[in-house]
Amino acid sequence: GAEARVELSVSNRSGRRSPVVSAVDAFDGGSRAATFLVAALAPGESRMATYGLPTHRRGLFHLGPLQLELRDPFGLARVRRTAAGPVDGWHTGVPWT
Repeated sequence: GAEARVELSVSNRSGRRSPVVSAVDAFDGGSRAATFLVAALAPGESRMATYGLPTHRRGLFHLGPLQLELRDPFGLARVRRTAAGPVDGWHTGVPWT
């Protein structure tokens, strides 16, 4: 099968600029995860984030939950929050047009 593509919409609903955060989206029952950075967002700003999901099979995939993590510059403290619950998605192995 071909690589699946996951698209996320990320929004800052607070009244302050968000910091850069690390996003972790688990798949394959939590045995693997996609990890990427989400850029700082102005208040009310939204952006799309896209990543590839490496897979060798077609069918139903369980993704998530999506976790966002903020760490201090020295690595002494971190805060992790669930940003989206688990979802199921189909991978057909062929590009959708």
